[in-house]
Amino acid sequence: MWEGFAVDGLRFEGGRVTGIEGEAKGGGRREAAAAVVVGADGKHSTVARAVRAREYRTRPSTSGALYGYFEGLELTGGEMYPRPDRLAGVWPTNDGLAVVYLGVPRAQFDAARRRGIPASLDGCGDLGERVAAARPAEHVRGTVDLPNTFRVPYGPGWALAGDAGLVMDPITGQGIGNALRDAEALAEALAAGLGGAARLPAALRAYHRGRDRERRAMYRITTGMAAFRPDRFGALLYRAIAGDPAEVTRFLGAISGAVPPRDYFNPVNLLGTVTGWRPTPRAA
Repeated sequence: MWEGFAVDGLRFEGGRVTGIEGEAKGGGRREAAAAVVVGADGKHSTVARAVRAREYRTRPSTSGALYGYFEGLELTGGEMYPRPDRLAGVWPTNDGLAVVYLGVPRAQFDAARRRGIPASLDGCGDLGERVAAARPAEHVRGTVDLPNTFRVPYGPGWALAGDAGLVMDPITGQGIGNALRDAEALAEALAAGLGGAARLPAALRAYHRGRDRERRAMYRITTGMAAFRPDRFGALLYRAIAGDPAEVTRFLGAISGAVPPRDYFNPVNLLGTVTGWRPTPRAA
Protein backbone atom coordinates (compact mmCIF):
# COMPACT_ATOMS: atom_id res chain seq x y z
CA MET A 1 0.00 0.00 0.00
CA TRP A 2 1.28 3.44 -0.96
CA GLU A 3 0.24 6.14 1.48
CA GLY A 4 0.23 9.74 0.32
CA PHE A 5 0.16 8.67 -3.32
CA ALA A 6 -1.98 10.84 -5.63
CA VAL A 7 -3.27 9.09 -8.75
CA ASP A 8 -3.47 11.56 -11.62
CA GLY A 9 -3.82 9.26 -14.61
CA LEU A 10 -4.34 5.76 -15.94
CA ARG A 11 -2.21 3.54 -18.13
CA PHE A 12 -3.84 2.19 -21.30
CA GLU A 13 -2.92 -0.49 -23.80
CA GLY A 14 -5.08 -1.15 -26.84
CA GLY A 15 -8.04 0.68 -25.32
CA ARG A 16 -7.85 -1.25 -22.06
CA VAL A 17 -6.86 0.17 -18.68
CA THR A 18 -3.75 -1.63 -17.47
CA GLY A 19 -2.71 0.39 -14.39
CA ILE A 20 -2.30 3.73 -12.70
CA GLU A 21 0.27 6.50 -12.53
CA GLY A 22 0.74 9.41 -10.18
CA GLU A 23 2.84 11.40 -7.78
CA ALA A 24 4.34 9.94 -4.62
CA LYS A 25 4.47 11.89 -1.38
CA GLY A 26 7.67 13.88 -1.34
CA GLY A 27 7.93 13.84 -5.13
CA GLY A 28 8.69 11.24 -7.74
CA ARG A 29 6.50 9.54 -10.33
CA ARG A 30 5.24 6.01 -9.84
CA GLU A 31 3.32 3.53 -11.94
CA ALA A 32 1.57 0.29 -11.07
CA ALA A 33 0.03 -2.39 -13.27
CA ALA A 34 -3.35 -3.91 -12.44
CA ALA A 35 -5.78 -6.43 -13.89
CA VAL A 36 -8.62 -4.07 -12.95
CA VAL A 37 -8.42 -0.49 -11.67
CA VAL A 38 -11.27 0.36 -9.29
CA GLY A 39 -12.28 3.99 -9.02
CA ALA A 40 -13.73 4.59 -5.57
CA ASP A 41 -12.60 8.19 -5.73
CA GLY A 42 -15.77 10.23 -5.32
CA LYS A 43 -18.13 12.30 -7.40
CA HIS A 44 -15.26 13.95 -9.33
CA SER A 45 -13.60 10.61 -9.98
CA THR A 46 -10.25 10.71 -11.76
CA VAL A 47 -10.88 7.18 -13.03
CA ALA A 48 -14.36 7.99 -14.39
CA ARG A 49 -13.01 11.06 -16.14
CA ALA A 50 -10.04 9.21 -17.64
CA VAL A 51 -12.18 6.41 -19.10
CA ARG A 52 -14.98 8.82 -20.08
CA ALA A 53 -17.59 6.79 -18.24
CA ARG A 54 -20.97 7.46 -19.82
CA GLU A 55 -23.46 9.38 -17.66
CA TYR A 56 -27.24 8.89 -17.73
CA ARG A 57 -30.36 9.84 -15.75
CA THR A 58 -28.54 13.06 -14.89
CA ARG A 59 -30.48 15.66 -12.91
CA PRO A 60 -29.28 19.21 -12.19
CA SER A 61 -28.14 20.30 -8.75
CA THR A 62 -31.15 22.04 -7.16
CA SER A 63 -30.13 22.39 -3.51
CA GLY A 64 -27.36 23.51 -1.20
CA ALA A 65 -26.22 21.76 1.96
CA LEU A 66 -24.70 22.89 5.25
CA TYR A 67 -23.47 20.51 7.91
CA GLY A 68 -21.37 20.54 11.03
CA TYR A 69 -20.51 18.51 14.13
CA PHE A 70 -21.56 19.66 17.59
CA GLU A 71 -20.65 18.55 21.08
CA GLY A 72 -23.10 18.55 23.98
CA LEU A 73 -26.19 18.62 21.78
CA GLU A 74 -29.22 17.39 23.72
CA LEU A 75 -30.42 14.43 21.69
CA THR A 76 -32.09 11.06 22.27
CA GLY A 77 -31.96 9.79 18.67
CA GLY A 78 -32.03 10.87 15.07
CA GLU A 79 -34.40 13.69 14.14
CA MET A 80 -35.67 15.01 10.78
CA TYR A 81 -37.61 18.20 10.07
CA PRO A 82 -38.99 18.37 6.52
CA ARG A 83 -40.25 21.86 5.72
CA PRO A 84 -41.38 23.40 2.40
CA ASP A 85 -38.19 25.48 2.13
CA ARG A 86 -35.64 23.28 3.91
CA LEU A 87 -34.90 19.89 5.38
CA ALA A 88 -33.02 19.64 8.67
CA GLY A 89 -31.64 16.51 10.27
CA VAL A 90 -29.55 15.72 13.31
CA TRP A 91 -27.95 12.39 14.15
CA PRO A 92 -25.74 11.11 16.99
CA THR A 93 -22.30 9.98 15.83
CA ASN A 94 -19.18 8.89 17.71
CA ASP A 95 -17.23 10.50 20.57
CA GLY A 96 -20.29 12.31 21.92
CA LEU A 97 -20.74 14.35 18.74
CA ALA A 98 -23.85 14.93 16.67
CA VAL A 99 -23.95 15.92 13.01
CA VAL A 100 -26.45 18.59 12.01
CA TYR A 101 -27.49 18.79 8.35
CA LEU A 102 -29.46 21.52 6.62
CA GLY A 103 -30.60 21.27 3.01
CA VAL A 104 -32.14 24.32 1.31
CA PRO A 105 -33.10 25.32 -2.23
CA ARG A 106 -30.04 26.41 -4.15
CA ALA A 107 -31.28 29.99 -4.42
CA GLN A 108 -31.42 30.24 -0.63
CA PHE A 109 -28.03 28.71 0.10
CA ASP A 110 -26.02 31.94 0.41
CA ALA A 111 -28.55 33.44 2.82
CA ALA A 112 -28.60 30.28 4.95
CA ARG A 113 -24.80 30.19 5.10
CA ARG A 114 -24.70 33.81 6.26
CA ARG A 115 -27.31 33.16 8.94
CA GLY A 116 -25.64 29.96 10.14
CA ILE A 117 -27.21 26.65 11.02
CA PRO A 118 -28.81 27.52 14.40
CA ALA A 119 -30.60 30.63 13.08
CA SER A 120 -31.73 28.70 9.97
CA LEU A 121 -33.50 26.10 12.10
CA ASP A 122 -36.39 28.34 13.12
CA GLY A 123 -39.64 26.46 12.70
CA CYS A 124 -37.95 23.13 13.45
CA GLY A 125 -39.25 22.71 16.97
CA ASP A 126 -36.60 23.62 19.54
CA LEU A 127 -33.76 22.20 17.46
CA GLY A 128 -32.31 25.63 16.71
CA GLU A 129 -32.14 26.46 20.41
CA ARG A 130 -30.47 23.15 21.23
CA VAL A 131 -27.90 23.55 18.45
CA ALA A 132 -27.17 27.14 19.55
CA ALA A 133 -26.52 25.86 23.08
CA ALA A 134 -24.15 23.13 21.87
CA ARG A 135 -20.44 23.58 21.14
CA PRO A 136 -19.26 23.44 17.51
CA ALA A 137 -16.58 20.78 17.18
CA GLU A 138 -15.30 22.29 13.93
CA HIS A 139 -16.31 24.82 11.29
CA VAL A 140 -19.53 24.31 9.38
CA ARG A 141 -19.12 23.05 5.82
CA GLY A 142 -21.35 23.97 2.92
CA THR A 143 -21.66 23.40 -0.83
CA VAL A 144 -23.95 23.61 -3.83
CA ASP A 145 -21.76 21.14 -5.73
CA LEU A 146 -24.36 18.38 -5.45
CA PRO A 147 -24.58 16.51 -8.75
CA ASN A 148 -27.06 13.74 -9.47
CA THR A 149 -26.03 11.18 -12.06
CA PHE A 150 -25.54 7.51 -12.86
CA ARG A 151 -22.35 6.43 -14.61
CA VAL A 152 -21.74 3.17 -16.40
CA PRO A 153 -19.60 1.52 -13.70
CA TYR A 154 -17.31 -0.77 -15.68
CA GLY A 155 -15.35 -1.21 -18.88
CA PRO A 156 -12.16 -2.87 -20.16
CA GLY A 157 -9.84 -3.01 -17.16
CA TRP A 158 -11.80 -0.64 -14.90
CA ALA A 159 -14.76 -0.41 -12.56
CA LEU A 160 -16.41 2.26 -10.39
CA ALA A 161 -17.90 2.13 -6.89
CA GLY A 162 -19.68 4.59 -4.60
CA ASP A 163 -20.07 8.21 -5.71
CA ALA A 164 -17.67 7.59 -8.58
CA GLY A 165 -20.37 5.47 -10.22
CA LEU A 166 -23.62 6.90 -8.86
CA VAL A 167 -23.90 10.17 -6.99
CA MET A 168 -27.02 11.83 -5.65
CA ASP A 169 -27.90 14.81 -3.48
CA PRO A 170 -27.02 14.15 0.19
CA ILE A 171 -30.50 15.19 1.36
CA THR A 172 -31.37 11.52 1.92
CA GLY A 173 -27.92 10.56 3.23
CA GLN A 174 -27.34 7.68 0.82
CA GLY A 175 -23.64 8.15 0.07
CA ILE A 176 -21.85 5.96 2.61
CA GLY A 177 -24.46 3.21 2.48
CA ASN A 178 -24.27 3.07 -1.31
CA ALA A 179 -20.47 3.00 -1.15
CA LEU A 180 -20.44 0.05 1.24
CA ARG A 181 -23.02 -1.88 -0.79
CA ASP A 182 -21.09 -1.22 -4.00
CA ALA A 183 -17.85 -2.34 -2.38
CA GLU A 184 -19.38 -5.67 -1.39
CA ALA A 185 -21.14 -6.28 -4.71
CA LEU A 186 -18.16 -5.22 -6.81
CA ALA A 187 -15.78 -7.35 -4.74
CA GLU A 188 -18.00 -10.37 -5.37
CA ALA A 189 -18.13 -9.63 -9.11
CA LEU A 190 -14.34 -9.22 -9.34
CA ALA A 191 -13.72 -12.36 -7.31
CA ALA A 192 -15.96 -14.35 -9.62
CA GLY A 193 -14.61 -12.79 -12.81
CA LEU A 194 -10.92 -12.92 -11.92
CA GLY A 195 -11.15 -16.22 -10.08
CA GLY A 196 -12.68 -18.11 -12.97
CA ALA A 197 -16.16 -18.72 -11.53
CA ALA A 198 -17.66 -16.45 -14.21
CA ARG A 199 -16.54 -14.37 -17.16
CA LEU A 200 -15.46 -10.95 -15.90
CA PRO A 201 -17.58 -8.88 -18.35
CA ALA A 202 -20.69 -10.88 -17.40
CA ALA A 203 -20.00 -10.50 -13.68
CA LEU A 204 -19.55 -6.74 -14.06
CA ARG A 205 -22.72 -6.42 -16.16
CA ALA A 206 -24.61 -8.14 -13.36
CA TYR A 207 -23.08 -5.72 -10.86
CA HIS A 208 -24.23 -2.81 -13.02
CA ARG A 209 -27.79 -4.13 -13.41
CA GLY A 210 -28.12 -4.92 -9.72
CA ARG A 211 -26.90 -1.49 -8.66
CA ASP A 212 -29.34 0.33 -10.92
CA ARG A 213 -32.26 -1.88 -9.94
CA GLU A 214 -31.66 -1.29 -6.24
CA ARG A 215 -31.00 2.47 -6.43
CA ARG A 216 -33.52 3.69 -9.02
CA ALA A 217 -36.38 4.28 -6.59
CA MET A 218 -34.25 6.12 -4.03
CA TYR A 219 -32.70 8.23 -6.78
CA ARG A 220 -36.15 9.44 -7.82
CA ILE A 221 -37.10 10.16 -4.21
CA THR A 222 -33.82 11.96 -3.52
CA THR A 223 -33.89 14.21 -6.56
CA GLY A 224 -37.56 14.98 -5.87
CA MET A 225 -36.87 15.99 -2.27
CA ALA A 226 -33.85 18.07 -3.30
CA ALA A 227 -36.00 20.02 -5.77
CA PHE A 228 -38.18 21.35 -2.89
CA ARG A 229 -41.27 21.26 -5.07
CA PRO A 230 -44.68 21.51 -3.34
CA ASP A 231 -45.47 18.03 -2.04
CA ARG A 232 -48.95 17.75 -0.57
CA PHE A 233 -48.77 13.97 -0.30
CA GLY A 234 -45.42 14.18 1.50
CA ALA A 235 -46.95 16.55 4.04
CA LEU A 236 -49.79 14.08 4.60
CA LEU A 237 -47.30 11.24 5.04
CA TYR A 238 -45.25 13.11 7.63
CA ARG A 239 -48.37 13.96 9.63
CA ALA A 240 -49.60 10.36 9.42
CA ILE A 241 -46.40 8.84 10.81
CA ALA A 242 -45.48 11.57 13.32
CA GLY A 243 -47.28 9.89 16.23
CA ASP A 244 -46.25 6.33 15.37
CA PRO A 245 -42.66 5.53 16.46
CA ALA A 246 -42.68 2.18 14.66
CA GLU A 247 -43.72 3.80 11.39
CA VAL A 248 -41.15 6.57 11.83
CA THR A 249 -38.53 3.85 12.27
CA ARG A 250 -39.67 2.19 9.01
CA PHE A 251 -39.61 5.53 7.18
CA LEU A 252 -36.10 6.35 8.41
CA GLY A 253 -35.07 2.81 7.54
CA ALA A 254 -36.26 3.38 3.97
CA ILE A 255 -34.41 6.70 3.78
CA SER A 256 -31.22 5.09 5.10
CA GLY A 257 -31.56 2.01 2.92
CA ALA A 258 -32.07 -0.44 5.80
CA VAL A 259 -35.60 -1.01 4.47
CA PRO A 260 -35.76 -1.45 0.65
CA PRO A 261 -37.06 1.91 -0.64
CA ARG A 262 -39.13 0.22 -3.34
CA ASP A 263 -41.02 -1.66 -0.60
CA TYR A 264 -41.79 1.39 1.50
CA PHE A 265 -42.35 4.02 -1.18
CA ASN A 266 -44.54 1.96 -3.49
CA PRO A 267 -48.00 3.54 -4.02
CA VAL A 268 -49.97 0.83 -2.22
CA ASN A 269 -47.89 1.06 0.96
CA LEU A 270 -47.88 4.87 0.96
CA LEU A 271 -51.65 5.03 0.45
CA GLY A 272 -52.15 2.58 3.29
CA THR A 273 -49.80 4.49 5.57
CA VAL A 274 -51.61 7.79 4.98
CA THR A 275 -55.23 6.55 4.90
CA GLY A 276 -55.14 3.25 6.78
CA TRP A 277 -56.46 1.42 3.71
CA ARG A 278 -54.97 -1.94 2.86
CA PRO A 279 -55.85 -4.22 -0.07
CA THR A 280 -58.04 -7.21 0.81
CA PRO A 281 -56.04 -10.42 0.49
CA ARG A 282 -57.25 -12.65 -2.30
CA ALA A 283 -58.95 -15.89 -1.32
CA ALA A 284 -56.87 -18.99 -1.84
